[in-house]
Amino acid sequence: MFEAAGIKAPSVSILSDEFLLEVKNMKQKNVAFELLKKLLSDDIRIRKRKNISQAKRFSEMIEGVVKKYHNNQIDSAQVLEELSSIAKEMQLEDNKAGELGLTEEEYAFYSVLIQNDSTKMLDDHKMKELIHHIVDIIRKNATVDWSKRSDVRAKLRLTVRKILIRYGYPPDLARLEADKVLEQSEALAEVLTRE
Repeated sequence: MFEAAGIKAPSVSILSDEFLLEVKNMKQKNVAFELLKKLLSDDIRIRKRKNISQAKRFSEMIEGVVKKYHNNQIDSAQVLEELSSIAKEMQLEDNKAGELGLTEEEYAFYSVLIQNDSTKMLDDHKMKELIHHIVDIIRKNATVDWSKRSDVRAKLRLTVRKILIRYGYPPDLARLEADKVLEQSEALAEVLTRE
């Protein structure tokens, strides 16, 4: 695909700044658009297995840009610029776990919970404490087939909800957030049960 587009295959980081610049400068803008859209979609598919909220956010961003392009609201140069901007944002997002002192799995739960305004009341230390607590509880209660057993899921959902309430979440919001945490847990089920 890279040869057909007239660019050399990128090395270490597929979405590096040099690669994005090379794609933006391609003469065949429609090929560049399809190439970049495919690479970003593949990256999102991989992210979805690790961090569902991050994958959903980036997927919605790409869909919005593609929709504007297909509706002729932006031209090919602008669509490449916007897709490149999303790729750069994805690169920045990859570094946030380390900056916060969280593992990749912990950051996935952080991404789920930080979306809600009620989480803003927690300072960084309390938020990290909450995340560590949730990950510990899930690891301790997650058996090999836990994601298929409704009794284990219900117990885990209740435990997570109680933890959220203890950290200041209103009960109705804690129930919604517990469901999101469980959904993220299922995405990470294989990783969480082998540790």
